[in-house]
Amino acid sequence: MARADRAMRSSASGYLIERVEKGDVDAALELMGASDWGSALELFRTASEVRDRALGRRVRFIGHVADVSPCSVTPPCRYCSLSSTIREYRAQRSPPALREVIEYSRHLVDAGVPAILYGGGISPASGTIATSIARSVREFSDVELLFNVGPIGEDHVDELGRLGVRRFVISLETMDRALFGDARPGDDLGRKLEFVDLLAGKGMGVEPILMNGVGAPSDLVMSIAALGGVRNLVGLRFSTFSPVPGTPWEGRPPASALTTLKACAIARIMYPGIRIDLAAGTPDGVKPLSLLAGCGDEMVGVIVGRRGFRDSIGELSRYAREMGFSVDAPRAS
Repeated sequence: MARADRAMRSSASGYLIERVEKGDVDAALELMGASDWGSALELFRTASEVRDRALGRRVRFIGHVADVSPCSVTPPCRYCSLSSTIREYRAQRSPPALREVIEYSRHLVDAGVPAILYGGGISPASGTIATSIARSVREFSDVELLFNVGPIGEDHVDELGRLGVRRFVISLETMDRALFGDARPGDDLGRKLEFVDLLAGKGMGVEPILMNGVGAPSDLVMSIAALGGVRNLVGLRFSTFSPVPGTPWEGRPPASALTTLKACAIARIMYPGIRIDLAAGTPDGVKPLSLLAGCGDEMVGVIVGRRGFRDSIGELSRYAREMGFSVDAPRAS
């Protein structure tokens, strides 16, 4: 009887997965809400097969320079360390000087990373900072450059394009306007989506970040589905909410890592050929598991900034190889 029950569950989840492949959002909601482990395993297996067909079993590791620009969003996002009443947490977001950013960049280039992602806050200076970084790096390297500092002005987008920038990461967290307004009361979702359209008009790809923990898991699924209307979608990154002491959301429980992995798998089935990775805030030990849930073909393996230096390339490479992936690893690993 137990074997028959498992077969029925497998058949049911398989049917839902087939519907998700056809863009059925209700089926994706059912898969996200399923509580049995068998359904999750079948979801992960299918997502991995979809990834393998679309992208192969290869992963490369890129670098990330954190907090390169200040954030003037007022009031700050409710989960962000800038909204903390504790000074040491607010200080973590203090941006480094340009010369420090370039030193970090040289280190990553010397280590052999194929791409560098620069993340920072939203401010009137963000565009100037991004172009200054790109011009400086171009003096010694043609490494691929990505930025998550937008929205920025069209002139700065054009200059970054001339400097070889072809894709932007953008922190949306959710596509639900009410949830966005609750989480990011000083920010403007409409303006961010206008920036996405601007990038599309320039032929540049976008990789939104969605946060598990802004709303319910069902809201996360709806946000994934809503990205189907983004014509320049080339990637997707998932962060997992973890409370920061002193912030308005410090009393919220951490979001479920399993829900994040399910979101990765659902996104992979909906958008087979895009890059999918886990963003900052991922609980320790979860990132390697994302390969089992359909993530790939690119991962942030090194994070550097004033908050320190974290090189996970060696560890992630070992896990990836054990899972049968070939690895394009920088020399530092």
